[in-house]
Amino acid sequence: MKKKFISNVGSRTSNGYFVNNEFNRKPVLKLAQKIPFLFVISIIFSGFTSCATDNSYAIIKKLDEKQNLTAKRTVFFDVQIAPINISPITLLDGLIYFEKLKSVREQIEEIESEKTKFLTEHLTKTYNQTYNTIVVNESFPVRKKDLKLNYFTKPYESTKKQIKQICEEKNADYAVAIVGEVCTYNVGFFGTQASGSMHANIALFNKQGELVAAGELFGPQLNVRAKDLLAYNSVFDGSLAYFKASLKKLGGNSVLKDSYAKKSVESSQELL
Repeated sequence: MKKKFISNVGSRTSNGYFVNNEFNRKPVLKLAQKIPFLFVISIIFSGFTSCATDNSYAIIKKLDEKQNLTAKRTVFFDVQIAPINISPITLLDGLIYFEKLKSVREQIEEIESEKTKFLTEHLTKTYNQTYNTIVVNESFPVRKKDLKLNYFTKPYESTKKQIKQICEEKNADYAVAIVGEVCTYNVGFFGTQASGSMHANIALFNKQGELVAAGELFGPQLNVRAKDLLAYNSVFDGSLAYFKASLKKLGGNSVLKDSYAKKSVESSQELL
């Protein structure tokens, strides 16, 4: 029987920085005229979130008790980023915030491209040094619009077959896949600001294409505004230590709390 990967999600307080913002009244009025009932809903539920957490932490679940990470060769798929996730609770505010994001879509895509290359490079080094294995980088073929956070932690049979085929072609014993998303929640009144953090799933497959371990991490939370590209960069940079700490624990069940990842920051600098 297939074991289920469990996600623990709660609420948390902000520990980032505050950025002032201004908004255009025209799109606000336009949206309000189209969906007036959302205005009331957004006020009622503005204090709730869908993807916030108590602290920055990571969870690793070993799904196959017989597996160990002794391997001569491992495929490490390029890190991929799913579309930005905006809390569905603050409906009107979220729509306004999303409209602002669309205006800087090209800049955001450039940042994602740069940061995924950065993460792939440094996490490959971490995996190589931790498990003393040859790591082969490979791109996994999936369209951006089809990419979801749990794409690999709850894989389709076709996905597992693809991974099995790639492992055979590369003569690899394991394959590692990571999908992250910038999770936006606590959207402020009329989309003036929001909280943002990195939420990511890590999956470890054996050469048969079976999922044998899975990890989930929540990076540090920052207060941002939709067009604040510097803060968007910081969401990625602040999560590096959590990614590295998670990779080092793929061999067994563990929960990495905020303090663990913070201790890993200094040692992580050696790989930068």
